[in-house]
Amino acid sequence: MRVTIKDVAAEAGVSFQVVSAILNNYSYARASKETRQRVTDAARKLNYVPNISARILQGGSSRMTGVLVDSRASENVLRVLAALEKCAVVRECRLLISEAHDDPQRLREGCRELQQYGVDGIIALAHSYPGIGSLLDSLAGDSKVIPVLDADPGNYSAVVTDTAEGFALAVRHLLAEGYRTPVLVMLGPARHQSMKERVRGFFRVLPGGRVLTLPEDCTDPAADRRQESIAAAVAELRETGADAAVCSNDYLAALLSRELRKSGVRIPEDFGITGYDNLRFCSSLDVELTSVEPDFTEVAESTFRLLERKIAGAEENCYVAVPPRLVVRASSMRNQLFSNNPK
Repeated sequence: MRVTIKDVAAEAGVSFQVVSAILNNYSYARASKETRQRVTDAARKLNYVPNISARILQGGSSRMTGVLVDSRASENVLRVLAALEKCAVVRECRLLISEAHDDPQRLREGCRELQQYGVDGIIALAHSYPGIGSLLDSLAGDSKVIPVLDADPGNYSAVVTDTAEGFALAVRHLLAEGYRTPVLVMLGPARHQSMKERVRGFFRVLPGGRVLTLPEDCTDPAADRRQESIAAAVAELRETGADAAVCSNDYLAALLSRELRKSGVRIPEDFGITGYDNLRFCSSLDVELTSVEPDFTEVAESTFRLLERKIAGAEENCYVAVPPRLVVRASSMRNQLFSNNPK
């Protein structure tokens, strides 16, 4: 037989109204510390499971936050998801996840499904489609939607990583280390917002700089012509006199670094290189890789703060760009290398 709130009340020796107020964290709960402990101990002893549907019908919070993710989520999305889960635990709520893949219609359906489960709000990590932020906002209804990571400024609140500033940081660092002709190396054309921000940050520091675009699959181990693409990129970099590369991600930077060294280029003496994301392998390469690291903890905290304001009734929109940091390693430390080895 299902344990009810009245069973918990009988076990704790209080009214069921007091149990409801305590277990639901209602603002009007005025129980003493000892009473709260008795109630939580009784609920634990009886394995009481709250009836979320009943709470929602009574106008209460479900303490559930919906998350829309792409089924081919990048590692960064998974890192943000882990940070969001930590934030949810602190706030004593749970994440309910719905997935989609390159399909705005499936994303619409996922949004509706999460609303049907009574989530208090929705965090959209799967929205790398043109105009998807405003589309989700139009679907929100009573559930608030916050796009995260990759969203154009629009008529909605959003939290993103300041990718442009991250790439500007990398370029400034390379110039300070004595490199004179950094090139931005990208995978495919800048279709998505995050790729446009990479270009914008690079040109913020080097308005006349060059961009080298490689096939989008050249970091895929299964790609037939991956090696040829990387070798061709290295040949072009050498032919044009580039002495540094600001790469769109860490995988590309690692592949370029390996190919450059195979062709006799010394890193960082002859050529500097930076990545983006600061994945774990960056510090395990033969030449440790300098990389820009997004602040996923602050992205998650900012997202929950915005969502809580929306749930509380705030109408104004807020676009938050969280600054990243540059993690400097051997691949770009030309000045320090020369200062430690004077001629």
